[in-house]
Amino acid sequence: MTDDELDEDVIDTDNDTNPADDMMSKDAVIEADRYQHNASKPMSKIEMPETQTSMTDATINHVPASVTGIEEADTPKFDGDTSRANPYFIPLLPKPIHRHESDRQLIMDTETTGLDPLKGDRIIEVGIVEMIGRKFTGEKLHVYINPQRGMDDEVIRIHGISEAFLTDKPTFDQVAQSLYDFMDGAEIIAHNATFDMNFLNMEFAKVGMNDFAERVQVTDSLVMAKQQYPGQKNT
Repeated sequence: MTDDELDEDVIDTDNDTNPADDMMSKDAVIEADRYQHNASKPMSKIEMPETQTSMTDATINHVPASVTGIEEADTPKFDGDTSRANPYFIPLLPKPIHRHESDRQLIMDTETTGLDPLKGDRIIEVGIVEMIGRKFTGEKLHVYINPQRGMDDEVIRIHGISEAFLTDKPTFDQVAQSLYDFMDGAEIIAHNATFDMNFLNMEFAKVGMNDFAERVQVTDSLVMAKQQYPGQKNT
């Protein structure tokens, strides 16, 4: 999803109904489904803003221009190519400046090495856009993750993210706290949310964060879409 699409997809909030009822409205289903239609394309193809918030020095493989002597303007920008080794992607891991807002919603999607977290599959990408009062705030989180394991060629063909691309990316334990803090207390909106939540719960449990599921509210836009548009395809 491009920044222009995020700016255009502003959700109307001029009503006094309960936020939970709002999310069940037809407009909310259309917005969530529209996002997921775009998110169903590999997130590696999503155009991300040039200004990015990086991880701490301890968790990001990034050499400052002051050390290399190369001006930042001369540093190649990330071109979105995840099919090969590509060191120019800088993770977006913003501070949760709206963390305690009561009407905070996060539209979230993940990519993984496979379908089953119980058989060793891992998360390799997380993408989130934030809404407050059903309006996009401009805050986004986007990170690729080294799963420390291989992937089948069929899986790589689906999401387009190669093992070579992930080699120099942070491992989940290096970004876990940033991910947890950003999602803590929010309503998570995801298409087929059970899939994403099973993987997130597994990953957080591996690093001792066992209460993640209790810290968020989950809305499955796939369930909502099926209720509003019975018989239609899932995407």
